[in-house]
Amino acid sequence: MEPITIVILATSLLMGFWPWILDFFYTKIIPWCRQQVSSKVADVLAEAFTFLDKGITAIRIPLKTLWRSLKQNFLGSKMVVTKTSATTVSGKITTLVRDENGKLMQSVITEELNWDDLPPEIREELIRQNSNTAQMDLKESVEKQFHKKAREQGVVLEMAN
Repeated sequence: MEPITIVILATSLLMGFWPWILDFFYTKIIPWCRQQVSSKVADVLAEAFTFLDKGITAIRIPLKTLWRSLKQNFLGSKMVVTKTSATTVSGKITTLVRDENGKLMQSVITEELNWDDLPPEIREELIRQNSNTAQMDLKESVEKQFHKKAREQGVVLEMAN
């Protein structure tokens, strides 16, 4: 695994689990430290976590806002492919978004794609249906893959308040 991937994953985990990490330290570690080690060490630890909380919260709030905005304004994306030869298909991706004024905007991109580059679901549908045309809800597919990968990595997707 690349070092940058490790850093991004560690940061994501820290951001996602921060409320629980903070709660664990404030309810378990710091009181234990105050009783078993010393009040001074517990106070230093509490100050360190207070400092960290200010920085992490300053990052978490805009990220949560961005995530909510994306979920509200990215309304959908659909891919329709039509087989043009044994090795190529014509792919048409239609995306629907809401702009800052609430107006719906549709974007359509058409391109030639290699059969091997198609998502497995599309290839399976074309083969199973014995058809030249297949479609796929890209937003749903991406969300499923994202959630699956996140579960595999132990990442919390919805950030708590």
